[in-house]
Amino acid sequence: MKIHLLALALCALPLLSARPVPDNLSPEAIQKLLDQGKFEQAVEALELVVSGEHADGMAWYHLAYARHATGNFSGAIEAGKRAAGFHDVRASSLYNLACSYSLSGDLDSAEKTLRASMSEGFMDFTLIETDTDLEPLRKAGRLPALPLEREYEVLRARNRLDVPYHVILPKGFDSEREYPFVLAFAPGGHQRRDADWMISQLFSEGMGDEELVTVVVMAPDPSKGWMTHPSHHALEDLLKKIKKDYKVRGKRFTFFGFLSGHSPAVTYSQMSRKYASGLVVAAASPCTSWSDREVRELAELPVTLITGTADEVNREATERLRSLLSDKAGFELRSIEGDGAVLASLRGKALVAMLADVVRAQAE
Repeated sequence: MKIHLLALALCALPLLSARPVPDNLSPEAIQKLLDQGKFEQAVEALELVVSGEHADGMAWYHLAYARHATGNFSGAIEAGKRAAGFHDVRASSLYNLACSYSLSGDLDSAEKTLRASMSEGFMDFTLIETDTDLEPLRKAGRLPALPLEREYEVLRARNRLDVPYHVILPKGFDSEREYPFVLAFAPGGHQRRDADWMISQLFSEGMGDEELVTVVVMAPDPSKGWMTHPSHHALEDLLKKIKKDYKVRGKRFTFFGFLSGHSPAVTYSQMSRKYASGLVVAAASPCTSWSDREVRELAELPVTLITGTADEVNREATERLRSLLSDKAGFELRSIEGDGAVLASLRGKALVAMLADVVRAQAE
């Protein structure tokens, strides 16, 4: 079973409650039960949580997950529907709900709900392609179309990690010219299918900009993602190679993260500042658990946050960043008209045009 589990302390998502709770019902205690695979005990604890004053989206989300893990698909569907009513966990709740429908044999609801999860921002295409919970839907030929497969070059880094990457050159590319460069981190699991989506939906089909070169990167270790120290060194080796192969304006890159791609984009823009001209984060906010000091250090580079005008999920986190960084000359908040979560407008020319404008300014 590969149903999607959000950690209770995941960035930009609330804990079960900020109020005092009994020790056995605390987020930490329930997370431990889930991590240890003690799903029956987790169900008992979470059912107490949702019946009391501490119920919120994360409580219903994890109850649906735990019930699914015990094979109680009807109970998982009931809790999943409740969880999907909370914006902060809506996309992943819908995905897990689709898995429960799939295993319960309701393929019509599974297909409809899976498509809804993707429209709300669930973009782990590698998981969608391989998740055994979706096998009934897959066998029926009812999985949504996945992105076109792209070709990738592979850099063997000095630490023996392989870094797959794809360079998107603008129309009329001139190898003798200097261009602003974007280093782009895909959402989802940062693996091949996720990178395929970013290339197809964000850049190749919507770029239309003759001034930028974009490098889409995949995590060297698919099982661990980007957030490992060896991956950081491998990424720097790739940036050195790109600077050798191309004329990079200012010898630096704008680090760009879309949705969950914000995590490596934010982290590596700070760890590799000598390579970064700035940071752009779209449709996601940097970790709300960061201290004020850490947030202020973030803006030692030019930082641009792009969100939707009606995106309730990140509004509070965005406002906190705005208040902390309002005195930073390099901080900028931009909005695109749209409603909620991912925003269809963020996937096309509106986002890319805004990104291009920011990157050109940062590369000056």
